[in-house]
Amino acid sequence: AEICLKQQQYDAAIQHLNVMKVYDSENYFIEYNLGVACYYAGQLNRALSAFRAAYKACQDDSELPDIAAMVQQLENEIHDGQNPHPSL
Repeated sequence: AEICLKQQQYDAAIQHLNVMKVYDSENYFIEYNLGVACYYAGQLNRALSAFRAAYKACQDDSELPDIAAMVQQLENEIHDGQNPHPSL
């Protein structure tokens, strides 16, 4: 999945990450990467859902502010009707 993300193959990354979730449903990093892939694939609502799941599952307090910022940014973009951009 990481290779797909690096190669900007977001649909393939989404597929791989969804399979990975089946086997490791507690791993917040899978949800985080799913959020990134969905964002760049233009699936903002799905990205928001994944980032929220990542925040909920994350046990690393040092990561929580970054994930919360992603959630806030997506909520703003969805609310404002903005198109996805590569700043995320």
